[in-house]
Amino acid sequence: MEDLKNFYNSIHTLKEKLSSIKGFSQLLIEEHKDELSWNALLKIKEIIDHSLSIEKIITDIFDAKNLEKQQYDILIIDDDPSTINLLTNYFENKGYSLIGTSLGNSAIELLNKTVPKLILLDILLPDGSGYDICKKIKTNKRLEDIPIFYITAVPEVEVNKKMNETCANGYFLKPFNISEFNTLLNYL
Repeated sequence: MEDLKNFYNSIHTLKEKLSSIKGFSQLLIEEHKDELSWNALLKIKEIIDHSLSIEKIITDIFDAKNLEKQQYDILIIDDDPSTINLLTNYFENKGYSLIGTSLGNSAIELLNKTVPKLILLDILLPDGSGYDICKKIKTNKRLEDIPIFYITAVPEVEVNKKMNETCANGYFLKPFNISEFNTLLNYL
């Protein structure tokens, strides 16, 4: 229990420090953009980008640690937070629990701990291809029966070409017609 408390305190401290770094960097740009050289502005922007990247890693670690023992119905793997939020709201309103992650590697870690009833998987991820993640899941005896549906903006022609090779169960193209997701209720 003490380890978990220390973990949460460390996460909290890191997030506070990142908030300061990111916030002051943004203030520098907003308040002094006319006074700063182009190179200085680019460096400050780079600091902000790195802060966001570190913040995302911390959030993914926190989510994975926090959800290690939790059971959930649907795993969403998508690098777009608004897509995760939309689908989470939609399925939670129907009474289902969800976990969302932006990284394929985090998803694999989550799948090593618990098995969902359904996976919604983006094809273009920051740490690799959704096609490769799908193949990895479908070749694992413990996970192979989990239905996987791509959620993607990749052209339909390309997705269709990869369906048999990756053994995915289907796909939904962005921008979504949210009512199309009703068909997934049969898997839950």
